Amino acid sequence: MVIMIALVIGITATVWVVVSNLVKGQIGSSESCFGNYGEVSLDKAYTCYDSSLNETQFEITLGDISIDSVLVSVSGKSGSKSFKIKNNVTYSYVKMYGGSYGGVLQLPAKNAGLTYVVNLAGIGIIDSKSIKIAPIINSNQCEVSDTVTELNNC
Repeated sequence: MVIMIALVIGITATVWVVVSNLVKGQIGSSESCFGNYGEVSLDKAYTCYDSSLNETQFEITLGDISIDSVLVSVSGKSGSKSFKIKNNVTYSYVKMYGGSYGGVLQLPAKNAGLTYVVNLAGIGIIDSKSIKIAPIINSNQCEVSDTVTELNNC
């Protein structure tokens, strides 16, 4: 009887350790995104579509938060394209407002915003109808934090 009780306690302890480690790992990866909803947003006043240049411009605004990068998704009737904006990255189809295509991109600082311009022909989209952004914090992609579904003309 004593051996049976010892076996049950041993098996229970082993299962508890395994499950506990699995849960802690999952919680750790989601904690970086928890409580940061709304800290990364699109400024609607500077988000628009210029049909004559086939460009979309948007401004990302950060609150009091540090992020690794921002995943941006541009969509239209002709398709969608996603790309990451992070410090010191370059794309032939994205530029800082006032910069040139292929130039180095930077993320906004805390409590600040920066405007970016996307050449839609460069990403294979004929039109632009919506933009979504999702922050990446501590190498974990968070849920979409902001969306603009109707782009006004610039």
